[in-house]
Amino acid sequence: DVEILVQDYTFLVCSSKMSAVSPSFQKLFSQPLTRTIKLPSEDPEAFYQICQSAHGFLVRQADISTDTLVKMANAIARYKIRLGSNVHYTLFFSFVVQALRPEAVPTSKLLKLIQVAKTLGPTTFKEFLNTIFLFRPFQFEQLPVTGEVEPYVADYAIILANIRVKGAECRAHVAHILLNTIRGHKLSHEQDTYSLAVFILNEHPSLDEIRSRLRSIQDSRKQQINGLLEAQKAIAHATAAMTQYFHTVMGE
Repeated sequence: DVEILVQDYTFLVCSSKMSAVSPSFQKLFSQPLTRTIKLPSEDPEAFYQICQSAHGFLVRQADISTDTLVKMANAIARYKIRLGSNVHYTLFFSFVVQALRPEAVPTSKLLKLIQVAKTLGPTTFKEFLNTIFLFRPFQFEQLPVTGEVEPYVADYAIILANIRVKGAECRAHVAHILLNTIRGHKLSHEQDTYSLAVFILNEHPSLDEIRSRLRSIQDSRKQQINGLLEAQKAIAHATAAMTQYFHTVMGE
């Protein structure tokens, strides 16, 4: 019963269904004799997907790019779309699909997904950052924190940089512990431990992979058990420290 004009596109929507998902929409549609509403600053594709979800239509994941996902997240935050609505569910499900393997996601896309995760709430945001910390291999690359970038991009790049710095520190600490466990022993007897330390320093694997290899060594042999446990504790302590940092980022 209402037309919404978004740039060169016209969307015919049901005002009651749109109002049901957002108090901002409810206020927008409550104006008397309102049959046409102009929203020139909205992104047509993102707003179309929001309208589809609000009306209960199935949204194909293939139709939502990462850029569209970010614009949907911005609109959801801007219009205070209710948690638990179909629109919010569509955003969450699309995020889960695109963030399924964060270790393989390009950094530019990862920064956008971090922004979406923050829109989805503190629990999703902290869980996603923790997943990045544990499962993403260490990378040497410049992050977009200066120059012609949006302020929010720089903010999330700084968060990612802090995750990398803490991850690099943890990897170095674990390698140091492992090398110390073989000091004074014959190398042939400690090849697994030595190889893992060298692997950490040369290949920059994810902390989750390091943790798995430590467990594998423990399962295959019980020698130097204290050193291996200390290495695992180092990862656990680093993870706990990053969790506290994520609380700080969320302002808790």
